[in-house]
Amino acid sequence: MVLRLGKLCGNGPALWLTLRAQHDLNCLGREMATDLAAIPALDAA
Repeated sequence: MVLRLGKLCGNGPALWLTLRAQHDLNCLGREMATDLAAIPALDAA
């Protein structure tokens, strides 16, 4: 599908893959917000 969108719009498949990945991460981040908040972050050395 991304190959077809990239060809149709003339901007290649990489843009569409990046947009989809960002969308998926945003949706998953909202779904997992409570679980993620419970994980402590490591301090940088």
